[in-house]
Amino acid sequence: MPLAGRQFRPTLVPTLVTLVLLPVMISLGFWQLDRADQKQAILDEYRQREQLPPLDLAAPVAEPERIRYRRARLVGEFDASRIVFVDNKVVHGVVGFDVLVPLRVQDTARWVVVNRGWVPGGTRRDILPQADIPAGEVVVTGLVSVPSDNPFVDAELNWSEGWPAVVQWPDLEGFARRAGLALQPVVVLEDPVEGAGFVREWALVYAPPEKSLSYAVQWFALSTALLIIYVVVNLKKPSAPERDSE
Repeated sequence: MPLAGRQFRPTLVPTLVTLVLLPVMISLGFWQLDRADQKQAILDEYRQREQLPPLDLAAPVAEPERIRYRRARLVGEFDASRIVFVDNKVVHGVVGFDVLVPLRVQDTARWVVVNRGWVPGGTRRDILPQADIPAGEVVVTGLVSVPSDNPFVDAELNWSEGWPAVVQWPDLEGFARRAGLALQPVVVLEDPVEGAGFVREWALVYAPPEKSLSYAVQWFALSTALLIIYVVVNLKKPSAPERDSE
């Protein structure tokens, strides 16, 4: 195939490299586009549901996904004897714990797990940090979250012995079973309160949709560059005609 006075003659190695890399790079680009759509859907859903009146979570929650990202307002009492520390939570480069505490909703036998926020770990892993849990009746406002399952964490090995407990992954079924409480299948991410002693920087998505879109553009640009390089590498000057022997 002549092109600008050169012949396109694909060779084995560049062709194999292109055939392997090009589909992968294009797939990664479309994956990032899908990620951007997912993140945008989460943000849109949150904006719609935050306009609804806050829930009190006193009635049993049958479909937790229907109230994800809703605002909640709880009146009740914390049970400070059943604190759960979620390990390996990093905030601003510091390793610490999220602090989960069950709260009994006022005038009911229903319990809701409240994530009070993040606290830094100490110099020794076997000494848990102090967590301020107020006694008596409290009012808690926050965002409803639905913990997802983690197939890479064993449900039994996830839990330490006794109370307070340390887990690698928030497990509401295990929490309810070990604590003997009728827990709702959701967690309330408590709103920031000045002077509370916890870091509460809740993120619906860890990176905005625009970040994934920029990654997609980069992958498609790299795919285009790979095709251009493949064509340029395989453009050869025509061989000079051999002289007829006299």
